[in-house]
Amino acid sequence: MNCRFNRGEAVYTSLEHETRTKTCPKCGFVDKQFSHPEVWKRMMLVRDLLYSYPPAQYLFRNMKRPEEIADTFLRTYSKLEWGERVMHDYIVAKLRHDEERQQICREALYEVARRMDYGEEWAEKIIDHADDVTKSADFAALKIYEIAKEKLRVEGWRKNKDETLYEAPRKRTLSKDEKFKRSEEWLRWDEYERGLQGIYYYYWWRKDMAGCWITREVLRRVHVELYGDDDLSYFDFDPLLDDEEAMIEGREDPRDIIDIFVEECFRDAEFMYRKNKQFYVDGIARSAILALAAKLGYDVKKLLLTPDVPQKIVEEIALKTQDPEILELFNDTKYTFEGGREDPEAAWKLVEKVRTLIDLMSRQEEEKRVYVS
Repeated sequence: MNCRFNRGEAVYTSLEHETRTKTCPKCGFVDKQFSHPEVWKRMMLVRDLLYSYPPAQYLFRNMKRPEEIADTFLRTYSKLEWGERVMHDYIVAKLRHDEERQQICREALYEVARRMDYGEEWAEKIIDHADDVTKSADFAALKIYEIAKEKLRVEGWRKNKDETLYEAPRKRTLSKDEKFKRSEEWLRWDEYERGLQGIYYYYWWRKDMAGCWITREVLRRVHVELYGDDDLSYFDFDPLLDDEEAMIEGREDPRDIIDIFVEECFRDAEFMYRKNKQFYVDGIARSAILALAAKLGYDVKKLLLTPDVPQKIVEEIALKTQDPEILELFNDTKYTFEGGREDPEAAWKLVEKVRTLIDLMSRQEEEKRVYVS
């Protein structure tokens, strides 16, 4: 049995290094697409990077005492690298309002200043710079991106260290060897980006604003590395991150995660419609159905693992809402030999219909809460 849903869960759980495969622990499906040694090596490289340096986690997370962190100074890291790592952890602790970790970082800095006779001013300068997270927060994402750039680098094709994967072939003619090496590095970054997206949604479903914000900013930099910076507006659409002051001040988002998900679906649909409604017609319709499915209580986490919303789900939703036009409009967005038109206007009409239905459902829920109270 091919268990599509559980294959995703098996990515980091049942890896067979000898056969270079991964197996779903629930259905037994064996994915052999990684059997080539170079593909397996790339997957392991990216996997280790994501495990060792996940965004919004402390780089010294396995060290609980300031002395342990101080011991890595010069022995493991240069002065600059060590200072940047401690500053990264201090900023993450500030964003997470983790006072205990902030204190550990401060004490580690003062311990090194004492050992190396740098003076307390050296430590205080780093702390003062990191304390204002409205100015320093971006450094937490920048540091993770810089580590990734070092770990994923393929030597022998860049003219300078700042040249991106996107820029290189547009600025100059690459040799055959340079093209091959750039292609390998591009595949590494592409896989890393997909791993980051998984981490992002792990944080997202927990309404972890700090985790989402830092991961989003890493993803933004990865996108520029791969595709350039012509359109980065999509990264600012997440409704969970609308109120960055709430994250900085440590206030939780009072909204239900399903309501946030619904808003996210509508924003995605609007973005795709404006960007290229004909190209994204399937995606627009899918976003509308996912929003309504979430409001009706479907397990949208599972539905998100499928490239297309199953026809059966759409039929069920049309019956539950007693609105057959939902199914009709959805079918008009699909190409079929029976006459489907891939109609973007039908997709947008579906979005508007779903929005009206959800607004009505929300009002009814509110009226019920008021009545009960």
